[in-house]
Formats: sequence, structure tokens, C-alpha cells
Amino acid sequence: MPPISPSSKRSGHSEQRTRPYIPLPILLLTSLIPLLALLFPYFSTQPTARFSTYIPSNRGDHPTALILTAHPDDEVMFFSPTILSLVSEGWTVSGLCLSTGNSSGLGNIRTEELYGSYEVLGVLRENVKVIDHPKFQDSMTSHWDASLISDILLDHLKDHPADLIITFDEIGITHHPNHISLPQALALLQTHTRPSPKITHLKSPGVVPKFTGPVYPMYLNLQTILFHIFKSDGQKEGQGEKGLVVVSSPAQWVQSIQAMMAHRTQLVWFRWLYLAASRLMWVNELIEV
Repeated sequence: MPPISPSSKRSGHSEQRTRPYIPLPILLLTSLIPLLALLFPYFSTQPTARFSTYIPSNRGDHPTALILTAHPDDEVMFFSPTILSLVSEGWTVSGLCLSTGNSSGLGNIRTEELYGSYEVLGVLRENVKVIDHPKFQDSMTSHWDASLISDILLDHLKDHPADLIITFDEIGITHHPNHISLPQALALLQTHTRPSPKITHLKSPGVVPKFTGPVYPMYLNLQTILFHIFKSDGQKEGQGEKGLVVVSSPAQWVQSIQAMMAHRTQLVWFRWLYLAASRLMWVNELIEV
């Protein structure tokens, strides 16, 4: 056997270095998606509910929606099914993020990452605004002033009117105090604006159900099928809380992963596990306030 030259060794190392790295949880789940679609054909064909039937626009054929979040990456980790559904239906979507996520001194970088993420989700950069206010700093221990948030929202809506505002519920998905401040501010907003935009909250799942990944949309489709088979006369589907359930397709889930890749500073190991297992990357349950 001829000796391996140093240049060959260097070439091999170079190929190793340039080989793309795919985290194991993402690789495993991506491999499972076609199998899940085959085992449960309704999973990829069941249409999601439509926003156009949920809320008519006050401005003709161009309904507008505002996604109100606390930190860069909230928009993709929690609201991506909603954003993708709105964009696909022709809504004008805008984003208002109330902090730069500067807890680690990376506020400027994270702001640029937010713009990139929204662009992957189909939202124009000029429709996204980030607030950098000394009283709205990324913190796990401080509650933001709901009255001040409400004032900022009022000013924002003067130039960027919205038919629909979507944000966290009173649990804030992760019990994050910054998240919880947003629905409190919207409650104040409703008392100051007439007519006020329709407001919906993203329903926080329980800790265990939160990590049911693509199994949860399968469960929802099975539940719908069984309802249509066994429902009694006069019984109506969706009784209870008024709202909308938005389900992403496998292709939209991949688009959400691509959007999260824009948040390079946040791609630590436990977020890869979240992306692979969280049902919020697949399903958003929106509750009308």
C-alpha cells in the first residue's frame, strides 16, 4: 500500500471540517416524519382552520395581524405555526418584540437574528419592530410594567393598525414573568381603544403535553375523525373556549426549523431538544379573549 501523503491527510481533515453537523434529535425526528405520515395519512392532509373565517378584516381584502412577543426567538419557538398560517392566507403580518434579549450582552446580534427569523417565516423586515427600553430588559425575575407596555402599543397601533393581536396567555408557556406581562398589557389596551383589535392568547400546554411533538397533531386529527363518526344530532364541534387551532404541515415544521437557525446565538443543546419535541412547533391553540 502506498504511503499516505501529508496533503491527503490534510484533505481528509478539511472534508471532515466542512461536513454539515445535524443534531441527533433533529435527524431522528426528520427521519420519523415520512413514517408518521404513512401510518396516519390524515396527518399531512387534514387542513388547518382558517383565520379568514375566524376574523373578518375591517379594511377590506387586506387583514392585518400583530404578533406581540417579549424576546427574540419567541416568534419561532412558540408562534411559528400561527405566523406561517397567516402568511399563507395572505394576511399582512407584523411583529413587535419588546426587548432585544440583552441578558447576555448580545442585544444587537439577537435583534438582527430576529429580523432574519421573521424573513424565513415570510414576514418583511420593515414589518418587524424591536423595542430597546431600560424598563424592558430580558430577566427571569422582573415583571414588566403593563401600563407602559399598553402605552407603547397604543403608539405603535396608530401607525401600524391591526385587526388581530396575538400574544401569550397568563401562564406565558414557561411562566416567564416577561411573557406574562404582555396579556396584562393587552387587557389594559382593550379599555383604551374603541373599537379594539381582536385579541387572542396562545394557550400554554402542560409540562408533559408540551413535549408531544408531531404526535399531538395526529391526536387532534384522530379526535376530529372520531367526533364526526360518533357525534349525536345537534352536537357542535369545538364547544367550550372560542378560538382557533392551527396545525403546521411537515414542510412548515421544516420552515420553522430554518427560521430558528437564524437565532445562532441561541442554538444550545437543550433548544435542539425543544425543537425536536415541542408540540408548539407543530400546533398553536389560540383562545379568543
